[in-house]
Amino acid sequence: MVNPKGFVDTLEPVRQRAQWQFERSLATLTVLRARLAATRSELHALEAHASEQSTHAVSAWRTRVDPTSQTRALCFLATVHSGQVRARLQIAELEEQATAARDECVKRQARLEALQLHRIAALNIFVQDQRRKETAQADDDWLMRGQACNRDSQHE
Repeated sequence: MVNPKGFVDTLEPVRQRAQWQFERSLATLTVLRARLAATRSELHALEAHASEQSTHAVSAWRTRVDPTSQTRALCFLATVHSGQVRARLQIAELEEQATAARDECVKRQARLEALQLHRIAALNIFVQDQRRKETAQADDDWLMRGQACNRDSQHE
């Protein structure tokens, strides 16, 4: 039976570093996705608020003609609209960052998987080599016993 305890993977430090880098990339992606969800939620709230205020402003304009209040309402709606524009721009930027982070995760995961496959291949080679050595040792032992038996039978 082959014992893989003697196996030393020379690329283990590289694999560990690749694992840490992958985990860090995954954490970055998770943070970006959370920020993206929060910003989208903020945008939906701004859109609902703008819709409500627009409806309120339209009904106010129909009931009274007050240029000052209409101007204030328009300024307020413009401010809300600016907030929506900023949120949309931030969403676009976060989506770009999330896409880049996702690509980075895929790249790091592929590297990690390649290192893991290399480790498995190296371990298989080690096990085959150990089995070959054990077989050679067993053959040598068999031959030595055979020679010892021949000597014992000649002395009798």
